[in-house]
Amino acid sequence: TEIFGIIDRFPENQRLDINRTLKVNERPIIKHMIHERHCHQREEHLKENRGSNWNDVEKRRKHVNARHSKLRDFLRNYIDTIVSKDLRTRKRIYNNDRFAADEDKAPMNVPN
Repeated sequence: TEIFGIIDRFPENQRLDINRTLKVNERPIIKHMIHERHCHQREEHLKENRGSNWNDVEKRRKHVNARHSKLRDFLRNYIDTIVSKDLRTRKRIYNNDRFAADEDKAPMNVPN
């Protein structure tokens, strides 16, 4: 409904005719949908006709891929947060060699 309100605000000569636009693109979209469906059916048919050994190897491969992604998620969510928290901690060290010549102690507001 919001889209139609936006379209209605356009001047009459610049307004998009949705019915005409959809009619022009209808055949290519349907053709693409049919093509995708046929490809999917063909893949499923080929899977069924392959031997049980191939299907077993394929299932193992997919399982390993799933484990890799779970491990990657674990490393990202758990380990990386620990490392990033450690990196964010402020180092409270002040180097005595960086004092000015007339200073004998650290300036005010310097981390100790």
